[in-house]
Amino acid sequence: MRSIPKKNILIVDDNARNRLLLQEILMELGFKTIMAENGKIAIDLLSNNNVDLIFMDIEMPLMNGLETIIHIRNNFPEPKNKVPIIILTAHNIKDYSNGILGLSCEGILEKPFSPVKINEITDKFFNSDEN
Repeated sequence: MRSIPKKNILIVDDNARNRLLLQEILMELGFKTIMAENGKIAIDLLSNNNVDLIFMDIEMPLMNGLETIIHIRNNFPEPKNKVPIIILTAHNIKDYSNGILGLSCEGILEKPFSPVKINEITDKFFNSDEN
């Protein structure tokens, strides 16, 4: 268990299994999570909660991850518009054009993800030596 204050992580994925798996991994690492099944719900949750990191699926109904990221970056006030966002995708990163890579996000994580990769990402943002 980490010796840092609990951080809130928003998980946005239309696949319930992916949300639950990521939640389980993050909770085992000592994080609090909130979950959304699409971008519209994620925006509502971000409006009403303090969030320290977002894991955002790209392909979702109603409002996909790209639309959601653009909305967050352009419409939320600081500091919420600067929350680090990690893109989740089941596609090969090389399949995407520079559209994704040009977004203001802090990383891309290919599915299936592993606890090791999730730990590496959270360590990058929440290293206990820096908090």
